Amino acid sequence: MIAPSPSISTSATRSVRRYWIFRIVIILFVCSIFPGIELVLYLLDVGTDTSLVLPAHRIPGSCYYLNPRADFAYCVEDLRGPEPRAFELPKPDGAFRVVIVGESTVQGYPYPSELSFPRQMQLILERQLPGKSVEVLNAGIIGLSSVPLVDVVQQVMKAQPDVVVLYTGHNEFYGVGGVSTNATLSQISILSRRFRLIQYLTSLLSGSSPSGELVSRMPKNVEVSLDSPLRSAAERQYESSLVSMCEICSRHGVPVVLCGVASNLRDQSPLPQAVSDVLVEKTVRHLQKLDVTNVRSDAIPDLISEIRAALKREPANAALHFRLGQCLERSGESREASSEFILARESDPCRYRASSKFRDIASQAADRFSKSGATFVDIESACCEASGLSAPGHDLFLEHVHFNSDGNWLVARTLARSIIEKHLSRTWDESLVPSVADRNEWLGLLVEDECVAVTLAGFLTQSSPFNRVIDLKNQQRALQSSLEQLVTTLSEERLKIFVELDGKTKVDDLVDGIGRAYLDRGRAIDALQFFEIGSRRRPWMPNSNVFSAIALHQLQRDLDARRELYLSVQTVFSASPPLAKARDRVQLQVGQPVLPDP
Repeated sequence: MIAPSPSISTSATRSVRRYWIFRIVIILFVCSIFPGIELVLYLLDVGTDTSLVLPAHRIPGSCYYLNPRADFAYCVEDLRGPEPRAFELPKPDGAFRVVIVGESTVQGYPYPSELSFPRQMQLILERQLPGKSVEVLNAGIIGLSSVPLVDVVQQVMKAQPDVVVLYTGHNEFYGVGGVSTNATLSQISILSRRFRLIQYLTSLLSGSSPSGELVSRMPKNVEVSLDSPLRSAAERQYESSLVSMCEICSRHGVPVVLCGVASNLRDQSPLPQAVSDVLVEKTVRHLQKLDVTNVRSDAIPDLISEIRAALKREPANAALHFRLGQCLERSGESREASSEFILARESDPCRYRASSKFRDIASQAADRFSKSGATFVDIESACCEASGLSAPGHDLFLEHVHFNSDGNWLVARTLARSIIEKHLSRTWDESLVPSVADRNEWLGLLVEDECVAVTLAGFLTQSSPFNRVIDLKNQQRALQSSLEQLVTTLSEERLKIFVELDGKTKVDDLVDGIGRAYLDRGRAIDALQFFEIGSRRRPWMPNSNVFSAIALHQLQRDLDARRELYLSVQTVFSASPPLAKARDRVQLQVGQPVLPDP
């Protein structure tokens, strides 16, 4: 055997060395160029920081906030993210901090976040824990399934919560990451979207802008049959996500509250379904179109018999169960009616409302992690008990899952009591619960807020698939009646101002919009009342403080105006260019900002 020449061996070694040096150089080049691109995009303000917890640099001290643009990590559309209320890190000694994680119901839709049930919980807990610093942070993001919420909970740990509340389950089919939507997600895709380059390339490739609608990513056919494998897939996904979130909380020593989510049972009718049995097809079609409210009382027993006969042949027909529930309610059989309304929801091919199975999954997850402090709160049972009707309907909900003010108050009270008793081991004092009037005053809740919420709920009923439910006209009529009643409580002047506001202002800037209208009318004193409410509701924005300074200057109260100018630069977000110009003008007139009185 001939040994290789030393020169050949040395040459081969050199080739291998050069090969690896080349690879290392390429890797280093790529690794250096990517951060450089990220830096350039950051300086050009392309893309956004999607981290959930960010420092509030404009506020003195170690203040942070929940990033309202954290939603961009999960979808290119602007979904409406968490409430950016400032909080301190490290958490001050003696402070009690609750973070609520979930979807649109948590975020507050169709109300603004400052009127949501997490915000109402803040008031209730403060009254139950006098002398204690209480913070309830709202990490709700509209449109998310439980899949991206795992990442949200992971990041929530940076806020150093004492308790995490999970209210999720309605979006497991059609939400971002849901089993029936095109907006699929993985943990890798979530991580990649934190990079501005990836955000930019994704927006180019998708042809979407951040202002797009999530609806565009929805499947054209939302109907999910009772025997569809998607149902079990959604249940498995939900269970897996809850377990993951509980594990995160357990590792960080943070107790978690899991909720059985609630929905409108009594007044949210299902989609019409195809009928498999031709012998009852005509009957089913008739019953789907029937308005039970117009049926004579003496005809109800025969109608019940007819529906039950049809159900024997079509046992999974949601419309039949819903009609039976309506008839039983009119007959005074509330318990039986409630069971039928629940069956209607379970059979509904439109899966926008979480089924009872999801409540069971949440309860089981709480039991599994009970040694880590996990507890379960059945919000649906609380709603059924509080309703006083056969099942909760428009008394607590605006449409299918989003609460009205009474519903939000009920959820806030239910969760607050559970936290007081189970997590703090204290006695609940019912006498310390604020009245509704006190709540409204503390929140700064306006009649106009209610009008906007009802209007948005009405818009939802006009969009697919909600515009295809069997009792659509009744639902829209109820919302219209509610809006008309609210309008009658407004003065002629307030109504005129409200009507004149454009749609964007009503949704995004209602309180300041009303205040500015009064200011334009030369009514500075009236305007100040709304700007004061605005600064309490949204302390993260400088708008109300700047407008207050303008109004105070008109009232020749320049010292107070200077104090408002000081507050306007101590907010999470800076003023927009037009607002900054207005602030500069009034500052020239009143002088430099001064520190408010302690």
